[in-house]
Amino acid sequence: KKFQNIEKINTEIINKVEEYCDKKKLGHNDRMFTIKVRWVQKYVQKISFILGASDISTHSFRKTYAHIQYLDSQCNIELSKETS
Repeated sequence: KKFQNIEKINTEIINKVEEYCDKKKLGHNDRMFTIKVRWVQKYVQKISFILGASDISTHSFRKTYAHIQYLDSQCNIELSKETS
């Protein structure tokens, strides 16, 4: 299975995603959806408004992801750059 390493996701969701990928003949590295950066920015802005959190942005997501990669690589900045 393509998603065998993901243990916390409901198995029904995993099965549906795998069925969709098989039906569309998507490989492991293929995109499931085509979305634009502006679309993501718009929805993050809407969600942050609903939550009453003005400090959430796509930049904060990228920054947090990079920080987690940095910590997971035991503070190896070169390895962090490769995975980001």
